Formats: sequence, structure tokens, C-alpha cells
Amino acid sequence: MRILNNPFSQLVIDATGYDPAHRQFRGGARTFYLHDPLAVAALTDPHLVRTENLRLQVETEEGEGYGKVWEAAEEKGLQQIEVCLGVDSEKFLNLFLSGLKRVIHDP
Repeated sequence: MRILNNPFSQLVIDATGYDPAHRQFRGGARTFYLHDPLAVAALTDPHLVRTENLRLQVETEEGEGYGKVWEAAEEKGLQQIEVCLGVDSEKFLNLFLSGLKRVIHDP
């Protein structure tokens, strides 16, 4: 694998936690997730994601379940929010990579 030796490629390596010598990401993972770029892409192309309006509840008490999210019962009085339940990952990845190529070729 050839690693580009320029500031942009170093940014990508640092941001993803990629270790080129071992061909893995932080913690030994072989993959990583692009949550932030996906959020931006979904704003520019809403057809990238499948959404549904749901009432969600979040555990806010410290402990083992802290941060857990689940669908709340309707009688809880919570408002519905738009929740992403699926992604056209191939379309997103193509969009993401084409954006990277533009940055690399037209800095």
C-alpha cells in the first residue's frame, strides 16, 4: 500500500486513527465509521438516508445504561423526531470519495 506523503493524507490518517504499518485503525479495527461526513452528506442529499419519525428516550442517569436510547411509548408525551434508520452506503461512499479526490487534485 502506498501512502501519500502530503499534509492532506496525513490529516486523513490522523483523523481516522489509521496505522499504515499494521494496516488497521485504532484498537486493531479494520474499519471505521464516517458519522460526521455522513451527517453533512445527508443534509446535501436527503435521499442518502432512510428516516422515520420516532419518539426517543435517552437514559440520563449515571450507571450501566447511561446514554442508552430507545423508542418511547406514545403516552410519554415526547415529540417525534426524524431518526436515520438506514443509509445507501454505496452512494454515500462514492460521494465521499469523489469529494476527497477533488480536494487532492484541486487543493
